[in-house]
Amino acid sequence: MAALLYRLDKLTADVLGCPRKEAVQLIRQGRIAVDGSVCTVPETRVKEKSLLAKDGRPLREGGAVYLLMNKPLGFVCSAEDDGGQSVLALVPEQLSSKKLFSVGRLDKNTTGALMLTDDGDLAHRLLAPSRHVPKMYRAVLDGELSAAAIRRLEAGIGLGNGEQCLPCRVERLQDRMALVTLEEGKYHQVRRMFAAVGLFVEQLERISFGPLNTEGLELGKTRPLTAEEIALLKGEKE
Repeated sequence: MAALLYRLDKLTADVLGCPRKEAVQLIRQGRIAVDGSVCTVPETRVKEKSLLAKDGRPLREGGAVYLLMNKPLGFVCSAEDDGGQSVLALVPEQLSSKKLFSVGRLDKNTTGALMLTDDGDLAHRLLAPSRHVPKMYRAVLDGELSAAAIRRLEAGIGLGNGEQCLPCRVERLQDRMALVTLEEGKYHQVRRMFAAVGLFVEQLERISFGPLNTEGLELGKTRPLTAEEIALLKGEKE
């Protein structure tokens, strides 16, 4: 059976999550390559799994989609109604037909770095406890974070019901603000950790997930991962 062909401008718009008009402009400027060759004709027919690159940087691998979202408040990571609107509602319309899902979850009251993909194998590997993917959070607390509390948290605090956290890193930014770096992802872990030392988390933001961070990414927006970020996540680059 012959491979299904797509217009290059449509496929570029789908992969980048941008309007087709913008994709046409990029193609005509010679900024899009297909399988290693620059193409300046938007109407060119290409295979759906063609490797696209923008300014020399691959946009995807094997047809998979890799996005970083700066998740806003009030949205949930479930595709179904779970007490808030799904983050999938924020994905560019051009990608709405893709079967995207979040790699790990942020609750509706937590903002920040959230990876979305349709690559189930990579998601499974990233969430495996043996991978120890670091995740950094900025927490605003309802009281002062003491040195004693930091020592308890960093040693690996118990959450009750037999759950025990791994050692982590805690940095006090201000009396009521801290950075927490974890290499695991228990249910509501950061909030429960601080509750165990008598503190309530008023605001929580995940500022990085592995090599991904939200610097320069507007709240509620997404961007494609770079080839370097994908390679780092896959363990192909140190």
